[in-house]
Amino acid sequence: MKKILSVILSIAVAVTMFTGTAFAAADTSVNSAAAAAGKYLQLAAPDPGYGDEWIMFGLSKAGIKMTDEYISSYQKAVEAKTAEVNGVLHAKKYTEYSRVVLAYGQLGLDPENVAGYNLAEKICDYDAVVWQGINGPVWALRALDSLGDGNDRLKEKYIECILAGQLADGGWSISVYMEDGRWVTEGMNADSDMTGMAVSALAPYYRTDTKVKAAVDKAVTRLSKIQNSDGGYSTVGTPTAESCAQVIYALASLGINPNTDSRFIKNGKSAVDGLMSYYIKYKGAFAHLKGGSANGIATEQALYSLAQYRNNTPVKGTLSSVKKASSKSVKCTWKKQSGVKGYHIKVATNSGFTKNVRNVYVTSGTSSSKTVTNLIKGKKYYVKVRAYKTVNGNRVYGLYSASKTVKL
Repeated sequence: MKKILSVILSIAVAVTMFTGTAFAAADTSVNSAAAAAGKYLQLAAPDPGYGDEWIMFGLSKAGIKMTDEYISSYQKAVEAKTAEVNGVLHAKKYTEYSRVVLAYGQLGLDPENVAGYNLAEKICDYDAVVWQGINGPVWALRALDSLGDGNDRLKEKYIECILAGQLADGGWSISVYMEDGRWVTEGMNADSDMTGMAVSALAPYYRTDTKVKAAVDKAVTRLSKIQNSDGGYSTVGTPTAESCAQVIYALASLGINPNTDSRFIKNGKSAVDGLMSYYIKYKGAFAHLKGGSANGIATEQALYSLAQYRNNTPVKGTLSSVKKASSKSVKCTWKKQSGVKGYHIKVATNSGFTKNVRNVYVTSGTSSSKTVTNLIKGKKYYVKVRAYKTVNGNRVYGLYSASKTVKL
């Protein structure tokens, strides 16, 4: 008996690992954590100023309400700082400019006129940007993209620069540095957070640039391989919330669901589960290390990464009713979701959805019902539904609804 039970348990674990959906993080817990993190950050920065760029970026991306006065407080503080230093936020670290440009772009502000200084112009200085290391061009490219069209040749140059810094194992490392006009990468291993950042920067070019696609595909494979057994990620051997956050942002940007894709689920735990393991519910914030105290940087990165995941992934489906329409058809009705591309209805004659399976796709996001035909008369059917969005050319599915049954 014990041997039989052991075999059953082994099969169950194997199914969980390969299907990757059994223990996906619940939408409700993710949504409530993001909302609480936003509140935590707003309380931590009641009068936001220069240096609070990631707070402002995350709050805006998550759709968390900010008053005009709150945004104005930040803008005035950045202008005051910029005027004080005569437009030189840092002599060497040009990610300082990229950060402000990204925040301004997200908030709908103009980074080309900050107290009379053009901060966007700074990220166009290629030599100054790459001096800082691989994160320089990564964030400069993201900042340039936030400005919209234009700067195509410079964007191509930054893309080429980022690709040249890719390691042999398929990822990127924060330790990569420039020497005599070339990246030094020998003997280095991929950092999950730097790899996530690089993939996020390259994501907008994934479908149009074959070199980018090849590099990103290698990086995605590497990120899957270096995922920890609990679904989380480490950098330099230390598991951190920030490492999880950057991977989640990257995958969501590519149109990969980091909560259900089997490549990013280990022992039944997804990358989103990994990040949520750092969440301190009573604080409404995230820790840098597991079991640690609430940390501002970890909470900032968790917020904007969960926002990117949430914006690019539908919430769990809600199946309202399933009714017999005829002896061989059923009418399915579900709760509409805003911003989705369509819905996937799955019907089968067993609760495991493996027998007499029918997959029906509704390609209108505004639809809320569909009649599924050509079923087997007299059979009991199980039905569930999920929504999908299209991101980077990929269908990104939300979680399935609870199933309902109907007898024909």
